[in-house]
Amino acid sequence: MFNSKRLDRYVATALERHRIYKKKMNHDQRPWTEDPILDKFRFCNIFRQYDKCSLWMINNIVRKSRNLEQLWPAVIAYRYISSYNMYKELANRCVDLFDMKQVHSTMIDIVHEGMKFNGCFLRNPKIKGGWSPIVHVPFLLIREIRVDGRLPSVVSRQSFENLTKYLIQFSATSGFMAHQYACDLEYSVFFDPTDKQTYATMGPGSKQGMNLLLDRNRKAPMKQDEWLKYARELRTFLAEAFKWEFPEEEISMQDVQNWLCEFQKYSKYLTMEKTGVRVKVRKYP
Repeated sequence: MFNSKRLDRYVATALERHRIYKKKMNHDQRPWTEDPILDKFRFCNIFRQYDKCSLWMINNIVRKSRNLEQLWPAVIAYRYISSYNMYKELANRCVDLFDMKQVHSTMIDIVHEGMKFNGCFLRNPKIKGGWSPIVHVPFLLIREIRVDGRLPSVVSRQSFENLTKYLIQFSATSGFMAHQYACDLEYSVFFDPTDKQTYATMGPGSKQGMNLLLDRNRKAPMKQDEWLKYARELRTFLAEAFKWEFPEEEISMQDVQNWLCEFQKYSKYLTMEKTGVRVKVRKYP
């Protein structure tokens, strides 16, 4: 069912992106790759936990949290922000990064001073009862979840699927964002999901990437269940490829989802280089 050429490229570019990561961590000099697209443009790591924002959250929030009640509001706030510059600014100004009232008021000050934080995960800021400026949204979401009160018991079931479906009901939370919050909780000792090899949630980018692999128009409609069926097959291909060169890395469904997002970007940039048709570009600084 998959386009064989595109499938080979999906796997090969995932491997090459991880090689680039290894070379960067080893402080090798550029160029880190002979692939002109991976060399010229910016791509996230296939493994989410190695990306800059995730690393900041792991080191400054997850590893310093004392309990789940302290951790989950911080996960909601910082993943919704998803801006490394805002993280650094908050760390410089806040006495307590877990004090959500302090974090909220500090963010308001920073935004009023003119700093923008258009992180890549900012989605659908609609809240119950209307709309709100983005600077307020994650804190309104935290309040909703606190009032509901069921999050700790849902986390205790140790399931990505259950936690994602629970979080979707709240303001400004799509299936994609709900799963991002769940993935951040997985870095902690409180959440060890048993379905990491079988479940992830389709986001806009990963849907486009999957459509490309299936030889469809990248914007063709696709249901979550259909995407999930093919994503499980892709995990098998990726796991087989990675076990020979990087046996220390375990391929989860979230890794499949990550690289589908990056693969559709890779395909756009490749088309642009071949045809000259411009697309939105994010280059290395």
